Amino acid sequence: MTVPGRALLLDYVGVLTSDVADSSAVFERSAGIPEGRCFELLLEDASNHSDGGVLAAFERGEVDASVFEHRLRDLLTADGGAPPPGELLPRLFASVRTQGQLWDVAAQARAAGVATALVSNSWGMEIYDFDRIDAHFDAQLISGQVGVRKPDPAIFELAAQQVGVEPSRCVFVDDHERNVVAARGVGMEAVLHQGDDVATIARVAALLDIEVVLDRP
Repeated sequence: MTVPGRALLLDYVGVLTSDVADSSAVFERSAGIPEGRCFELLLEDASNHSDGGVLAAFERGEVDASVFEHRLRDLLTADGGAPPPGELLPRLFASVRTQGQLWDVAAQARAAGVATALVSNSWGMEIYDFDRIDAHFDAQLISGQVGVRKPDPAIFELAAQQVGVEPSRCVFVDDHERNVVAARGVGMEAVLHQGDDVATIARVAALLDIEVVLDRP
């Protein structure tokens, strides 16, 4: 079945990859930091700044990794911790791997005539498998490259423009509720991915009115 004028927009980390929380927990345990504390501190810092603080600035590409890491070190130190020497960012993401069946959905949707786009908040570019992304997506909206981040409505509107599809004809998948809510705010259908590929895929297939065939173990 060919579905003209539809688009599938997918987040990257946590949707097309393993969960970054699991990866960061490995690093935190090895460094003697309470599990989840790095992200908690960054989110607390973001809430104290009208512009989202260093986290938002990093995701928008306004500061580089060295500035981000320096701020994270300061936050950990002020929290009573002793951050280890060396780079922190690669260790936070060290165990993140591309995985899951949403890749298959992107390929099958594209084959059915559905435009596909990656919409991702970036913490540097090293984590992205660009060869695989290029093979599955018509467009890439990576926050550090386009200068706008989720949940800013502008990134969803830009994604729709990039694939030439009205927002109301787009289906967006993300593992953070705030981003799902923001996508719905510009008129998109949006699906909250909670780690269950089968459930997410069933919803996406229904919204796009396409058949998705998954490999069975």
